Amino acid sequence: MNKCLNVIGILLVLLLFPYCGRQDARQIEGHGSIAHAALAEIDSLMWWRADSAFVLLQEFVVSPEAEELDTFDGHYCQLLISELLYKNDCEQTNRPALQQAVAYFDSIMQVPEPVEGPSFKRCAFLAARAHYINGVGYYEKDSIVQACAEYLKALELMESRFQEKDLVGKKAKFMTYTYNRLGEMFEDQYMMEPALDCYRHSYDYSVISPISLYSVSNALYRIGKQYDAKGDKDSADYNYTQALVNIPDSTNLYYRDIVSSKALLSYQMTHQTEASLTRLKQMVVLAADDDERLTRYMLIGDIYFEERQFDSARLFLEPVFFNKDDAVSQIQTAEYLRILYDSLEEKEKSDYYVHFLAANKPMEYESDAKISNLSELYK
Repeated sequence: MNKCLNVIGILLVLLLFPYCGRQDARQIEGHGSIAHAALAEIDSLMWWRADSAFVLLQEFVVSPEAEELDTFDGHYCQLLISELLYKNDCEQTNRPALQQAVAYFDSIMQVPEPVEGPSFKRCAFLAARAHYINGVGYYEKDSIVQACAEYLKALELMESRFQEKDLVGKKAKFMTYTYNRLGEMFEDQYMMEPALDCYRHSYDYSVISPISLYSVSNALYRIGKQYDAKGDKDSADYNYTQALVNIPDSTNLYYRDIVSSKALLSYQMTHQTEASLTRLKQMVVLAADDDERLTRYMLIGDIYFEERQFDSARLFLEPVFFNKDDAVSQIQTAEYLRILYDSLEEKEKSDYYVHFLAANKPMEYESDAKISNLSELYK
């Protein structure tokens, strides 16, 4: 929280700072100045130590070099602020200035005869990043369709301005980030095919330039989850297994997520109830916090529910419903508990979950309209 409060000071400095005069979009500035060199250093550091880059940015904006910002570097700085706010889990507080940066970098991309050479390539990458982080801002405001459009625009810029052989290093990592964001959005809307397509691309770029030790394994896990949701159990099991093969250690959340999903899938494929429950309960013991513990509880409750062991099922499902701060999980567990208590002929409790679902399930026409818009964009 203190970091976020410090950023308010950053934004007051930069939003009040008058960018130097107008220039033709063909003229790419930001060459050779001390200010530009400082921003480039922060940018480079951001890709592997976002917290340290955030500290450097706060130091930069109160330094004498910040007074040398030209138009290019002023917009470049706003882009870095937005990216570092996001990477340090802070709200995007410089949104108007960021959107000016989006328009500025787009203007460079729209010249009739693009400027050749590395400077123009650098601007293409900055333009794509600006659209991506603008999409993050839309997503924070629950504007899902606008966020999707921005992520797709970022991909369009990268794929139109760079050959595949150029999409390595930072650019490959950026493609991974963008495809992951799109995949998550489609997954949240239960759009398995687009999500699966995005996660496959994410896997390809993770192999080229992993964003972490776990990125390849995580991409395979996400692919497996989409196959699982589609009902293609064999493909899901294969990808879960490959995710475990590629994970470097077993002391992390990624490993526990994969093992848990694979255990539930194993139950669904073989109905070896005790083996699956034993594996899931081992993951409960290893849970890092209450939220993770409740996530495992939901899977265990699912198995007990399917086995019609209702007394055991409600011991795991009710803590999820009442304690997990996640609307989707609450709705899913409410569905189970409604059926469970109806089967036990406990009408009062069953009615409680009926009323909850009536009040909290999204209207179908709203969901259908959103899915339709997202589908059209992705096509």
